[in-house]
Amino acid sequence: LKSRINAYQAGHRDFVAWVMGLLGPVNDKVVLDIGCGVGTFLSELEQAGARNILGIDANPGMIEEAKKECPRATLFEQDMDAPWKISQPVDKAMAIYSAYYSNNVPGLVEKVHNVLTTGGTLVVVGPSPRASWDVVEHRNAGLPIPELRGVDKAAEIVSAVASAFGSARRPPWRLRRPAWASRSN
Repeated sequence: LKSRINAYQAGHRDFVAWVMGLLGPVNDKVVLDIGCGVGTFLSELEQAGARNILGIDANPGMIEEAKKECPRATLFEQDMDAPWKISQPVDKAMAIYSAYYSNNVPGLVEKVHNVLTTGGTLVVVGPSPRASWDVVEHRNAGLPIPELRGVDKAAEIVSAVASAFGSARRPPWRLRRPAWASRSN
């Protein structure tokens, strides 16, 4: 069990670093986390020097936890599909495992487009059955593969981003065992 916990924690740190790398430098930037959850990325953004950190989440419990994680963040308890309460332009926006919950992906992407500054960055990360170790572990154990909600929305998200921004770049996904998965303790 300890090995599994250590592998998960190492993998989580690797994932956070990967996302922050996709986002690029945030020092002195205004950054929006759409579906901020408990604030994992909010605290990362703070440590990386973001000037202003904004977060949206529909769950009041998540917002409370996010406030504890990053007290200086400006948080909005609201559904991402509802009209936004954000009144300032943002330099960077991220939707990490959240955009696929939208009931109106094109509308969500258009809202991001409207608040993002010229030359700004949008990073969207969603479920990928090819990149999910839960799927691999379940398959290897002979267990039923869990539903990955939103996998079917990937094409819709990419299409909406390409339509609003003129292009969408997809990083390459490779199903390989990451270095942290073979660590043992």
